[in-house]
Amino acid sequence: MIKKGWTANMRFRYLSDARNFVHTLKLKNEQAWREYCKSGKKPKDIPSKPDFVYRGKGWIDWYDWLGIPKGFLSFTDAREYVRKLELLNQKAWREYCKSGKKPKDIPSTPDLVYRGTGWNGWPDFLGIRKKQKKIKIRRTPIAYVSYAEASAHAREKKIKTYSEWQKYCKSGKRPDNIPRHPERTYKGNGWTNWPDFLGTRNVAFYNREYVPFEEAKAYALGKKFQSRVQWEQHCTSGEKPDKVQE
Repeated sequence: MIKKGWTANMRFRYLSDARNFVHTLKLKNEQAWREYCKSGKKPKDIPSKPDFVYRGKGWIDWYDWLGIPKGFLSFTDAREYVRKLELLNQKAWREYCKSGKKPKDIPSTPDLVYRGTGWNGWPDFLGIRKKQKKIKIRRTPIAYVSYAEASAHAREKKIKTYSEWQKYCKSGKRPDNIPRHPERTYKGNGWTNWPDFLGTRNVAFYNREYVPFEEAKAYALGKKFQSRVQWEQHCTSGEKPDKVQE
């Protein structure tokens, strides 16, 4: 004959005996019970699903099974009430619980009772806002070289256009004491325009002054170029005098 509290497939303890054992574990909620069952510590004659095994055989609810006092507020309602107390830390909470002012429907150990049902730490439960200190970083002003020195540096690198200057700055090769925006740094202190800074001295075509053709021809012959390609490369190298027409 199968006794009350047993099943045909496995013999479990009577509900009262099983419940008394579970009460000794002092688990605070159903989530804690599930974790205990997964731990491998649960005796085989204690069912992992007591609500199913003992249904119609004396089962009441999880409060009765775990030995948790009934009537606790939901996590959200309990947290809302506690936050209004404006307690500063966990120590203040413990003192409040000892004062006798805490309502009975709010657990003194909310971290255990509400584990797995909304608990997200004491700062969240008490409504403590962590103050983040803003650290002010003081940057030492960079001492840039003079306009003449910066211009000489750009010319030494044979940078001919504003676009090339930007690429140079992005390459990471630009020294810290050479400004990325010389037009701002040297405004009113030597700056006129990019052609002057880069040494290209671009002038409108119709205002350019070139040496006579014969003089230009003599210049080109003196270089002993062997092809038109070599001449074009020379023109773009920055070595050709501005007054010699391309």
